[in-house]
Amino acid sequence: MSLSQSDLRQLQIMCGGLIAGPVLFLGVGLLLRAIGAEIGDVPIVTYVACAAAVLAPLVAGLVRRSLREGFAGESMTAVQVRRSTIVSMGILEGATLLCAMAFVVSATYVPLVAALLPLGTMVLWFPRK
Repeated sequence: MSLSQSDLRQLQIMCGGLIAGPVLFLGVGLLLRAIGAEIGDVPIVTYVACAAAVLAPLVAGLVRRSLREGFAGESMTAVQVRRSTIVSMGILEGATLLCAMAFVVSATYVPLVAALLPLGTMVLWFPRK
């Protein structure tokens, strides 16, 4: 699986954008707490977000592996690498955004901590040479 410099750079830019969105949203939650905004009880979305944060890396890993397994023994093209990376990172981004939304509306820091699992997986899977 060898990508050209141009293909690698395009993939890095796309993945960087997928990581930046949830990080920005989590920053809004931290800002709201820093200025003392009144935040209600723990809504059900917090529990859903935590479940998504735990399940997303598992699902993304299965999807990533299944998209790449079909090309075992042969070199993957840039399009195939891009497809498997974007789909798996998109799953992780969705879970991280759900955690960020829960963090903004929840009175606890649990969604922020839960967001670290899919966000950390995105960082670990960030395309490198």
